[in-house]
Amino acid sequence: MNVNHDPSRRHITLTIPDRLANLCHEWWKVMQRPKAFGYISLQHDDEAEISRLHDAITVRAEAEGLALAEIYVDRNMPPGRLIRPGLTVLLERLRQHEGSWLVVPTLDHLSSWPVVRRAIEMEVQLLSARVLALKGNGIRAAPALTESRADPPTFST
Repeated sequence: MNVNHDPSRRHITLTIPDRLANLCHEWWKVMQRPKAFGYISLQHDDEAEISRLHDAITVRAEAEGLALAEIYVDRNMPPGRLIRPGLTVLLERLRQHEGSWLVVPTLDHLSSWPVVRRAIEMEVQLLSARVLALKGNGIRAAPALTESRADPPTFST
């Protein structure tokens, strides 16, 4: 790395190797992507199913240009339960990261009970987050609250 200081100017010019410059550029691109969190809620604890859904969320978030920070999983959850450990932590993370995304396999992972699902969606909306459901059954929420699209959004880099 070379440092050039011109006393007549108020800045310093850094010359760094191309490899380091490329790493910095890639890091910057990742940091500029919208943050996303995944959520899986199952009535059982089938680890193979959880792994499959985890992979599907990861692939879709990457395809959408989202920076997936974490995937939260609630196991053995009855469908009508509103308070769940993973969901509670997830909502707190959405509160900390305004404008982030929630990626779910289907909206039924929020809850298969429409009134409970709607309450969770409203909370997510109040936190300025957006829901992205993977293709499949259970995508029944209002379009204003839920994004489900075949084409990824375009983000500037």
